Amino acid sequence: IPWFQTVSHLYVCISFSQLRVRIHPSTYTHQEIGVATDQFLRYAYDVTDVVQATDNVLAVVFRHNISVDGRYMACSGGWDWAPYSVTTDADGLRDFTRGIWKSVYLVAVATASIDSVTVQTKYLGPYPTELLTPQTQGEFSVVVDAALWSNTPVAVAGTVTVAGSWGRHAATAVTLAPSGAGNTTMVRVVVPVRSADYSLWWPNGLGCGGGHAPGH
Repeated sequence: IPWFQTVSHLYVCISFSQLRVRIHPSTYTHQEIGVATDQFLRYAYDVTDVVQATDNVLAVVFRHNISVDGRYMACSGGWDWAPYSVTTDADGLRDFTRGIWKSVYLVAVATASIDSVTVQTKYLGPYPTELLTPQTQGEFSVVVDAALWSNTPVAVAGTVTVAGSWGRHAATAVTLAPSGAGNTTMVRVVVPVRSADYSLWWPNGLGCGGGHAPGH
């Protein structure tokens, strides 16, 4: 990790889900950094004092003797489209499927990081009681809530900007508390969607598809 010893106040974490984790900084010693017991949560482990510039080995170990109180998707024990399990966990619940099912990140934070983002789309027009038309369609707002975390001993000021693919953007000024305060700063950015910014899209047989690309 060439950047490891080049930045002061560097915070390093590993982020992933539903895992029993051990980290091996060298081939001779090992240190457990955490246990994950809930598939529906994201886990971030602080390895600032563990990670080295070279010779880092991360081991992920799955164990049957860890109680998770059934906190994983129901199809883990079998479904109409999945093999039915004959293995069980520490609580006697079937647990055929297990593994790393999302990305694993090694994150180094010198100044600040975005811990999480939540996006809500709200229709601002009157409640429709019949099919909308280009003349009656209302406006939307896209509400973006972000949790920001600072890794500096002093307050940090900046701007959070959200740009929409429909051509509009919005920005909110924010000041992050020092890392010693242990605070996460929440910031909200609201991006407008005017009636002229989008075309109506209808399911097959009910109207034009609108030509929107996936994800827009």
